[in-house]
Amino acid sequence: MKILHTSDWHIGQTFMGWDRLPEQKEMLSDIARIISEEHPDALLVSGDVFDTSTPSAAAQTMLSEALVEMREAGGRDMLMILTAGNHDSPSRHEAHAPLMSRLGIETIGSLHGGCAGDPGEMADAVTFTIEGKGHILALPFAHSRNLPDDFFPLAIAHTRDSHDDGLPLVVMAHLSVASADTTGHSNAGETTVGGIDCVGLDTLGSGYDYMALGHIHRHQTMHGGNGTTARYCGTPLAVSFDEAYEHSVSIVEIKHRGAEPQITTVTISPAIPLATIGGRSGVSPSEALIQLQEAIEGNAADNAAPLPFGTYIRLNIAYDPENPVTTDFQQQAEKICSDAGLRFCKVNIVRKATDRKVADEDIMTVEELREVSPLDLAKSYAISQDKPWTDGMAALLEEIMEETDNL
Repeated sequence: MKILHTSDWHIGQTFMGWDRLPEQKEMLSDIARIISEEHPDALLVSGDVFDTSTPSAAAQTMLSEALVEMREAGGRDMLMILTAGNHDSPSRHEAHAPLMSRLGIETIGSLHGGCAGDPGEMADAVTFTIEGKGHILALPFAHSRNLPDDFFPLAIAHTRDSHDDGLPLVVMAHLSVASADTTGHSNAGETTVGGIDCVGLDTLGSGYDYMALGHIHRHQTMHGGNGTTARYCGTPLAVSFDEAYEHSVSIVEIKHRGAEPQITTVTISPAIPLATIGGRSGVSPSEALIQLQEAIEGNAADNAAPLPFGTYIRLNIAYDPENPVTTDFQQQAEKICSDAGLRFCKVNIVRKATDRKVADEDIMTVEELREVSPLDLAKSYAISQDKPWTDGMAALLEEIMEETDNL
């Protein structure tokens, strides 16, 4: 069995105020091109098809057009399965399921039966067979409190035993594996990633040949202690500046049940790249402007090409209370980007670990808060959020307070 594994399209994402539908359309066309070249038996999309549970009409139309393009690229025999992720609406995901199914496109929004359901029956409802090729257990995102105890190992074991024909068994899932590399996720901790509790890979069961995961955006393969193989294919398009690595889809081939999956990573180049000026540790405001100009012109010393037209720009500025970011600096950066046809997004203040600790500990009691003037409080808040605070802003706030006192 040969599959194209992808996930986390996040269609409809607005990036720092910029509409990304045009570049997402190109990304989806790239996937259709890969399908036409690889001829997979199945296209598996493991959740987070949309960026929000209420996607725009334009985003939904673009998905429909992309699925038609992919269907034409893969032919009538290619099975297409899209499961819902935590960003998707389960009911919206299944709204046109009967029609989609007639076209060979299975859309799985939720597991029916809930925590009182039988795992085997729940699994049967979302298991699909490609005749003579293999079986796919398509599990959408579901919170653990809505699932029976030990749902994953029981559902997988039932599916494996119900299809004891020697053909490969693939499981789709949208969740957080505890050992995964979460680089790029701003809301990743030791126990949760993106609001989803982490689970050990071995707790999900065994007996499958490949687990096609979605949710974490960096592509990576993991092996369980029970001989299982699971993989995050990663998102085909970066959704944040911190995802500074290649993005791709995965081609997976499995000869028979029990065989080691053969995985090929197919890189997808973004139509509009994301660029961070100032490195990971940040630089001074003046140095950032110099580096920005060098990046626009191309750095001959590093043999770097000029930034492509439309590139999204983030400036990393090292935290320095003696040399703060000013409104004038931000305006200069915006103008340089605008003149060069780049998309200025944000100034990101980078603090050292010691600076972050001091900021976290700088918390006032209720009694101390009552003694602070609104002006000082506003200034303190601006500084804590790494925002510029100028005399003009202070004067404006004072004027507003005077007017409200007279009401």
